[in-house]
Amino acid sequence: MAGFGEMMDFLGSIASGKCIDIVLLDDLESLQVTRVLIEGDAVVENGRASFDLPPFRFLERVTHSVHLGRKLTPA
Repeated sequence: MAGFGEMMDFLGSIASGKCIDIVLLDDLESLQVTRVLIEGDAVVENGRASFDLPPFRFLERVTHSVHLGRKLTPA
């Protein structure tokens, strides 16, 4: 794909000066992610993100889109 947009100077292989995203796995059977590098910076170590994300808030029109005509209560 890197060759498609004439981006071979920046993408498509692991080399100095190129953008790089790599996912490292324990093994191919379990697909357990151990490390993720984005543009050469580690963002996941031992399966845990090295950054915090703020809680995602859905729009009210999304979370209140189903109307049953009655209130649900836990069983």
